[in-house]
Amino acid sequence: MRPLSALTSPCRAIAPALDAIAAARQGKLAVYKLHVDEHPELSAAFRIRSIPALRVFQGGQIVKEFGGAMSRQALEQQLAEFLQ
Repeated sequence: MRPLSALTSPCRAIAPALDAIAAARQGKLAVYKLHVDEHPELSAAFRIRSIPALRVFQGGQIVKEFGGAMSRQALEQQLAEFLQ
């Protein structure tokens, strides 16, 4: 079994970039983080099979799903259509 920090390191790697994007776009983007080990029911409900997993919601519905460790620029490209 791997230590928790090893399991969550890709999430920790993108967190600063995601937080910076959210801070720069207050009012247009809210970021919520889910610890999948502590909330397995929610993880299953959102079909999270690997981390980091990102879901974009509009009107309470998932409108985009993507994941993986990526740069701030790549995150901004994934979110661009929702931040105009």
